[in-house]
Amino acid sequence: MQRALISIGVSLGIALLGIATLLISNGLGFTAATRIRHLPQNEQTQTNHAEQPPLDSEAPAVPTNLGATHITLTAIALAWDAATDDVGVAGYRLYERVRANPYLWLWLLRVDDIPSPTVTVADLAPGSQHRYAVSAFDLAGNESAKSAILHLYTYQAPQAYHPLSDGENIFAVAGEPFNYTVAALGVPAPTFTFMAGPTGMTVEASSGLVSWLPGADDVGIITATVRAANIAGVDDHTFSFPVHPAGTDLTPPGPVTQLAATDVTEHGATLTWGAATDNVGVAGYRVIAQLAGHGQSLFLAGDTGAPVTTFTVTTLQPATSYRLWVAAYDAAGNIASISGAAPVQLLTLGTPSTTPTATATLSPTAVPTLTPTETPSPTGTATPAPSVQIRIAPTNPSASDIISITVAGVHPNNCTPHYERHEVAGNLIQIESAPSDEPFCLPAEFPWEYTVTVGTLAAGDYTVTHTLEDMVTHTFFTVSDTEMEEPIPPYIYTGDGNHPITVTAGALFSYTIEVDGVPKPTLVLVEAPPGMSLDLLSGALAWTPPLEASPVVTVTVRAVNSVGSDEHTFLLHIWPPEISTEGPERKLHLPLIRR
Repeated sequence: MQRALISIGVSLGIALLGIATLLISNGLGFTAATRIRHLPQNEQTQTNHAEQPPLDSEAPAVPTNLGATHITLTAIALAWDAATDDVGVAGYRLYERVRANPYLWLWLLRVDDIPSPTVTVADLAPGSQHRYAVSAFDLAGNESAKSAILHLYTYQAPQAYHPLSDGENIFAVAGEPFNYTVAALGVPAPTFTFMAGPTGMTVEASSGLVSWLPGADDVGIITATVRAANIAGVDDHTFSFPVHPAGTDLTPPGPVTQLAATDVTEHGATLTWGAATDNVGVAGYRVIAQLAGHGQSLFLAGDTGAPVTTFTVTTLQPATSYRLWVAAYDAAGNIASISGAAPVQLLTLGTPSTTPTATATLSPTAVPTLTPTETPSPTGTATPAPSVQIRIAPTNPSASDIISITVAGVHPNNCTPHYERHEVAGNLIQIESAPSDEPFCLPAEFPWEYTVTVGTLAAGDYTVTHTLEDMVTHTFFTVSDTEMEEPIPPYIYTGDGNHPITVTAGALFSYTIEVDGVPKPTLVLVEAPPGMSLDLLSGALAWTPPLEASPVVTVTVRAVNSVGSDEHTFLLHIWPPEISTEGPERKLHLPLIRR
């Protein structure tokens, strides 16, 4: 009975399902069913258009009258006339035109979503230049073309200085016009004002040219101050100089020309040159020498004593590289500067000598005791002839200095020479060494030296002659009237020159040139890109590379003082701002200034 009831129920369910399917297929359905109406194609399109608003494809008008409303050292405030749009302007974008390299200009998006026609760009470098343009956009994403480019600079406070020339000696002579130039960095260009100084001294406001006619009452030391000023600040430049009596010859001779070396020997060479000129007349020439390499002292290698144009140098060491200059002097004692003059390069003949390692202590009448710190072993090779070098201490002595003379050399065996005698006769100092009387000599190179103290000497030029058997060596030095600090030639610390210096275009680059020397060296930019500045005393180097700068820039700095010079050349690798290649367009990213 139970199985019969189940069979009847199943049959009834199948029947009801068939009836429902038939009703749906005939469109009768139930109230919960949804009817689907198939519209013709044209009717369906019209219905969709009626439900959506029309698309906005028209871009806003181009903004006009872009200008700066306020400029400081590190910020620029901009404003422009509001743009118009058929629906409405949603905002503005500020772009900057930059040159990524010498061949590629790019637009950088500097500020996005600017709600009103004003914006301030901050965190800029003082004295930096910028090219801006703005565009407008609407809610539909339409963007106008860019406005006309606005080219402007941030302000930079003045930095006043005197553009020092190599070998420049600043002085005035009573009755003769005196000129001096004060220059200044700064944006806008500073103007100059005379602040303090002698009566009658003036300065041109735009050029900074100082003019003055000193009189007889002005003889002495004069101090003056010129101020450079612009809207960003002021800076004073104070300078001092001597005024000499009328008729004083203070003009040094000019440089020699066509300096050449011939007939090179173990101890020198024959130099020839074209005559220098002087306002009164050249009295003679000095040969100035310097060992090749950094930080080497200048020394006097010869003096012609007459206005001749040839001289044979005999005071150099064998197999050694030197730089030689010739400087003219006149009867008044003015000496031509060698700063900027090209030396002749010279390598003497012979076998290189070892560095002297012996020490000696000598009073003028005592025989020195030599104590070599290392005893060379015999090598079985030929040994060079003995050579002698004479050194003066201090290097540039004054009349108040106690002067000593060191005689040093390398001998071909251990029977080294020794002190015999010395004599000071006027401006001639004669020193004699005697050969060793040892009966047996070991063939090897042995250094030797001793020092003679000659005490104080009157101001003037001196000649030193050293004699060892038939070998005679000369050197020359000058004693000045005034006491001077022991001079040291300039030496520029180069650090690790193997690491390149990288600079970002548009960013301020600061670098300090470290240099030692006595007197304190003056720094000069020999080769540098436009706009690079160098503090001549502190060595502070500053430059903001323009975006169109070359990828690699060469900079050469020279340090100069009275006893020598040194140069350092390095490369700056200029990198553009960060470049990416996302998507089909090339984009350049800078930090955005947020509202």
